[in-house]
Parts: sequence; C-alpha cells; structure tokens
Amino acid sequence: MVALSEHPEQKQRLLDDPSLINTAVEEILRWATPVMHFRRQAPRRPRSATRRSAKTRRSSSWHISANRDETGFDDPYTFDVGRSPNEHVAFGAAAPTSAWAPTWPAWR
Repeated sequence: MVALSEHPEQKQRLLDDPSLINTAVEEILRWATPVMHFRRQAPRRPRSATRRSAKTRRSSSWHISANRDETGFDDPYTFDVGRSPNEHVAFGAAAPTSAWAPTWPAWR
C-alpha cells in the first residue's frame, strides 16, 4: 500500500482500471520485495565443470537486486501497475541457475 501512496498516478490508474489488480499485486511484490536475501549452505562443496570451487559451501542471493535487474525488466526503477511480463523473484521462486543448483536436492 505504501507503493501506491508514493505513486498516486499509479493508484489512480488502478482505480480507473480494476482489471489491473493482478499485475498491480505482482508489481507491488517486485517493488517491495518481502524477502531481501536468502542464504543457503550446500551439503557438500559444488564442483564446476573446469575446477573445484572455493572452500565455502555457503551462497547468498539478493532478491531485491534481482528485482531491479535492467536485463530482466524494462525500466526497473519505475513502479508500473501494468507491468507485463513481470518475472519477479520476490519470494525466490526462480529456477536455480548457479553452480550451486546441482547440490540442492530439490533440483537434482
């Protein structure tokens, strides 16, 4: 709700066109990102295709940063209740693409 109060033109746009409610909810999640970061500890050290990785088994992903990625969003620093598509990672639901992915049992 803070996002709508800070962007009165978007609030009015939503009031004028209630069909935007679904995209507005997704945009609010992208904009306000409830989960700022997520940290994992792999059960073992991952191996890359060419060499063994660093000694640590810990990995962090910063969702707030991903939701402002210029390669993933057109004009990411603009709040837009009609943004579509909106592939945000507000809850970290993106498929794992890092070297850590093979070490996570859910994605084996």
